[in-house]
Amino acid sequence: TRMGSWDKLQDHFRSERKDHALEVLYSIIHGQGRGEPGEMEVNIEDMGKIYAFKKLQHLACPAHQDLFKIKMDASQTQFLFMVGDTVISQSRIQDILNLSDNVVVESMNSEEKQLFLQICEIIGSNIAWHPELLQASVSTLRKEVTSNVQIKEAVYGLVRPAEAPDHQFV
Repeated sequence: TRMGSWDKLQDHFRSERKDHALEVLYSIIHGQGRGEPGEMEVNIEDMGKIYAFKKLQHLACPAHQDLFKIKMDASQTQFLFMVGDTVISQSRIQDILNLSDNVVVESMNSEEKQLFLQICEIIGSNIAWHPELLQASVSTLRKEVTSNVQIKEAVYGLVRPAEAPDHQFV
């Protein structure tokens, strides 16, 4: 019989952690379902996915932890979540940063990629353990941006240059 992807993957985990690894893997692959990017929203799902993948890596047997890698694709538009040579999930950089499709993200060198991943992992960790802090910060930021025309114009000029600054924040 042919082994499925999960059957192959679960051999990398300690027996007492296989159930937990399956739950984490499921959340990485299926996420929480996300609609269109909202104005001034923080994409917690993709940052949480980076944190969850690192958590999954630590659940693996020490001898297999090096098989778990997050790599950028050749065009530097997506992060690929890989176990060995198998891509189990991916996240668009523009979704992680919540940028419109019109914004071009500059190429990163290897140190910048590593730093970006570390930042996303730390933010994902904080989101997982303290979601109330994120909501308070997002709410405060949204109020500040929408109440000050200069800030609102600067934000749109930087993040969404193709859209008008008088566009309503959701």
